Amino acid sequence: MDWNVDSGDSKRKGVPASEILRNATKVPAGTSSVIVLMHDGGAHAETVKALPEIIRYYKEQNYQFDTIKASDEPVQFRVKSDGAYASRKAPGKAWIAEHVESNSELWLAGMELKVEIGMAAATLRSGEFRVEEQQIMVPLRIFMKKFGSNARWDAETRTASVVWKDRTIYANSISGELTSGRLGQAGDNVKGKVRSQGGTTWVPLRDLLEEMGLSVQSMKSNKVEWTVKANIPVAAVGRGNLTIYV
Repeated sequence: MDWNVDSGDSKRKGVPASEILRNATKVPAGTSSVIVLMHDGGAHAETVKALPEIIRYYKEQNYQFDTIKASDEPVQFRVKSDGAYASRKAPGKAWIAEHVESNSELWLAGMELKVEIGMAAATLRSGEFRVEEQQIMVPLRIFMKKFGSNARWDAETRTASVVWKDRTIYANSISGELTSGRLGQAGDNVKGKVRSQGGTTWVPLRDLLEEMGLSVQSMKSNKVEWTVKANIPVAAVGRGNLTIYV
């Protein structure tokens, strides 16, 4: 999806709000549906200043604001005639399954995943996790970083590793195995479905918790979040239990 009105807020550094407003309200004749190009980021404070007046202008012109839907006719630039694309093949089912369907959860505004480990707490927002085949998948580096552990990547073996307390957890993107072991030792507990996509290593949440030495007790959900409860086995802590809410 491209645009048919350019606010010009990135033409140069420091474009003033007045100029952004002027450009953003130049609607081509005969245009019934308007998509205005604007940018975010620290260098676009003037865009934020111009936005209320831009909104006011379009409301006064009886435009209605809405989100873009898959059924909408796309606005797309063509550098060549449509005939130049006649021989281009549509993506096949295998490509769609690998590149679109596997990432569909990332584009849906929805539920959060709440995690509490002892006194520590973290939240994975929509887009920071996904659901595949009734499994919650989390990005290893992001998930572990929220609890103070940094992941390392071995490009030769294509394996991500992270230290958690007295364990080292390994996620091999080639074999799909998730293993763990005591520090300095290779793991012997093998799990599956490790995936590497776009430079991110994704692992099943339940399997990751188990490799961290935790036992999953229950998982609950409501309209806004998932909550997974896990415990450290009594034998592992010596006294009492540590409760985790994910």
